[in-house]
This record gives sequence, structure tokens and C-alpha cells, in this order.
Amino acid sequence: MKKLVSIDERTEGKDRGAFVLHWVENIVEYSIVTDRDGTKSRIAKPAIQQSKTERPYSDQNQRRTIEAELQQTHC
Repeated sequence: MKKLVSIDERTEGKDRGAFVLHWVENIVEYSIVTDRDGTKSRIAKPAIQQSKTERPYSDQNQRRTIEAELQQTHC
């Protein structure tokens, strides 16, 4: 399951910019290993995958709307 860990804001002028959402997700990576006797085994290794998404805005109304949505989901 993805979990939102932080939110940054990038500004591009007076009323333009974007909220940058940083996510982490616990995943399991699988490897197939061949033993000396020819048998194959599957090995599971937990891992953390990081990603980010942007929510751009071009005016103060869009910024406030996105900010309100993020506050509701992040609380």
C-alpha cells in the first residue's frame, strides 16, 4: 500500500507552481535461484519503493483547492 510521507511546494512565479507528493510503498522482490543440484528456489526480499507525483496549479484558486484536498487525505 502506498503511503504519503511528505508534501513539498515548488513555486514558479507569482501564482504558479506545484505540490510535490512523496510516496513510499512496501513491496516484495522475488528472485529465482538455481542450486548446484539443478533445483530452483524462489527467494523473497522485502523492499521499499519511493516515488513522487506533482499536482500543478496555475492560480490561487487551484492552489487552495489542491491544498484543501491534500489536507483531507493527509490527516
